[in-house]
Amino acid sequence: MRVLGYLTEAAANELQLQGEDEDEDLETVNGSSQVRMKKTQVQLSSVDEGYKAKLSAFVIKDLSSASTKIDWNLMKDRWDHMKKIPFPTVSRKGGIDMLIGLTGDTMSLFLPEETIQGPPGDPVAVKTPLGWTAFGPDQMGSSVL
Repeated sequence: MRVLGYLTEAAANELQLQGEDEDEDLETVNGSSQVRMKKTQVQLSSVDEGYKAKLSAFVIKDLSSASTKIDWNLMKDRWDHMKKIPFPTVSRKGGIDMLIGLTGDTMSLFLPEETIQGPPGDPVAVKTPLGWTAFGPDQMGSSVL
């Protein structure tokens, strides 16, 4: 199975996932290097468990250094069009545990089933097979996903 994402060591340990070490070329904006990473299988499901998929992921120490997690349940009351959306509360730790790559194999996970928009410049709520999320600027003017 092709690798389709990245998972933190903490999440892999919590889920008791096993895997094999592999040497892989890792390309970032700073260049490329060969690193040793564990490859594992992980079962994804939507919060309501109506959608399930299995994918292969590399386990790495941390994913959150370049990203910010937004709790849309805490912020949604700032916008009328988002107040009634049942955003899931997924991460208990406040960090990012998994990144899913955008490939032909995972494209269906990102396709909108429903979108709710407000005025131009406000965030947009999107329901995908994995549940509700939002993207766009927050009240501080930062772009968030």
